[in-house]
This record gives sequence, structure tokens and C-alpha cells, in this order.
Amino acid sequence: MEDEDDLIGTTGEIVDLFVENLTQEEWNALCIVHRMRLRLNLGIRFDWSRSIDVKSPTTSQIVDESVFLDREK
Repeated sequence: MEDEDDLIGTTGEIVDLFVENLTQEEWNALCIVHRMRLRLNLGIRFDWSRSIDVKSPTTSQIVDESVFLDREK
């Protein structure tokens, strides 16, 4: 079996940053976004401070965070 240091994505500056700073809930949220992206065949980029850039095979749209924050009420 390969040593953990040889597995891509298990070490490095960003992995260390995530391990030191993310809660389990935040890790779970990252996993959910990743799986949703694959299931819906979407590209999702968090390039904006209050919105996300979403691309599908047929369209592209910026979605403001108010759309999903209002759902929590």
C-alpha cells in the first residue's frame, strides 16, 4: 500500500489550512457541494463575495447568496 505522503490530495499547504481551520460541518458542506456539482453536472465557482458563478452544459448564471439564504427563514 502507498504511503499517505504519496497520495495526491492528502498533504500540502491547502490541506493543512483546511485541517487547521475547518469544522466538521464545513468539511461536510464542501463534500455536499462537490457531490451536488457532479450529480447536477454543474461547474460552481465561488469567485464573488456574495454570489456564486454556476455553469451548466447549456447556460451560465451568477446566483446571489440571498436566493439561498432566504430559504433558511
